Amino acid sequence: MIRLLTNKGIFVRNKGILSVTINVNHFDILGVSKNYNINKVNLESNYKNIQKIIHPDILKSNNSEFLSSYVNEAYITLKADYERSLYMLLLEGVEVKEDDKLTNHLEEIMEINEKIDETSELMALKEEVRERIEEIKYDFSEAMEINDLDKAKECCILLSYYMKADDTIFQKINDA
Repeated sequence: MIRLLTNKGIFVRNKGILSVTINVNHFDILGVSKNYNINKVNLESNYKNIQKIIHPDILKSNNSEFLSSYVNEAYITLKADYERSLYMLLLEGVEVKEDDKLTNHLEEIMEINEKIDETSELMALKEEVRERIEEIKYDFSEAMEINDLDKAKECCILLSYYMKADDTIFQKINDA
């Protein structure tokens, strides 16, 4: 039996058959620490190194397509800030639903939406929104570190609103 890619033996070759242990998390698969503030350079490097071994064009195995797509899913999830926050909550048994609302941040969200509709200073607003996104990401990370899952969920939902606002501003700038 030959273990590939990690010291945890996630990918195992046994008598020519390559398999993966699915009950591991995306952080373990890609060899990055299980926290919100991951090193994205290491994440990408680890992803590319794994794909050099298991990609279906390289590894001729019945499982190679499945393994490659599983690693792709892990990489895409961890690379994106919002998706990573959702995934981390899911690992803790907390599900964030699309219809979850933030009543205590409603005024803040309405104010941003009004600014998007009314301002001609879109670049300044974009900067303001991006700064708020960074604050929310920090708050999420802090909440996860102390296992305050309610606060982390709140941050995750708020992050979703602000990322949508950022996308809207980007579209308005490009349309102008």
